[in-house]
Amino acid sequence: MLIGMLRHGETEANRREIVQGRSDLYGLTREGESQIIQVANRVAEMKLPFKKIYSSPARRAKETAAILSSVLGLDVEYSEALWEMDFGDLEGLSYSEVYKRQDFPVMEKNFSRYRAPGGEHAQEVQQRVLSFLEILNEDVLVVSHAIAIASVLCWIKGLSLDYVWNQSVRNGHLYLIEKKDREYRLLDELTFFSKDADGNSLVK
Repeated sequence: MLIGMLRHGETEANRREIVQGRSDLYGLTREGESQIIQVANRVAEMKLPFKKIYSSPARRAKETAAILSSVLGLDVEYSEALWEMDFGDLEGLSYSEVYKRQDFPVMEKNFSRYRAPGGEHAQEVQQRVLSFLEILNEDVLVVSHAIAIASVLCWIKGLSLDYVWNQSVRNGHLYLIEKKDREYRLLDELTFFSKDADGNSLVK
C-alpha cells in the first residue's frame, strides 16, 4: 500500500516566520497555490495510484487538498488526527521570539521530551498521526503539516523525536511511504519546484 504524505503549500505565516500550529488564520499564498498545482500535475503525470485524499482540517491544508482534488479527481476526507502540533502559547509568535524563550533549548535539542506551553507533547503528536496511518487500507494521499510529518519520518527511520528538525519538511514536499504488514518504509522524498518557502525555519 502506498501512502503519500504532503505538507501544505506556503502560507503568509510561513513567509513571515510566525508559529501556526493549531491556529487557523492563514490560507495559501499565491506561491503556495502554485506549489501545490505543480505537485498535483506531477502526481498525475507519475500516475501514482492514490484512491483518496485525507487532509488536516486546517485552512491551509484544506486549500491544498482542494487543489489536489480538482486536478486528480479524488474525494477529500478530513481528519483531526492530521492537525499540526498544538503549540499553545507559542502560536502567533515570531520565530525570533521563540528563539529567545527559556524553554527553547529543550525544544531545539530534546524535542522528544518537549511539551509546548499550553499545548501538546511531541510524543502525543507522533502517536495520533501513527494511529491514523494504522487504519488506512488503500493507497492514499495525506495532506498534513511539518511536525506531524516529521514525527512519522523519525519513527520510520528509527530516530528519536530529538531529530525532528533534521527532517526539514518543507512546503509542498511529498514523501512516499510503503505500508506492508503494518511495517513502513520510506520510498522517496519528492519536490517539484526549486523555491522553498521557509528555508531552514525551526517552527513550522
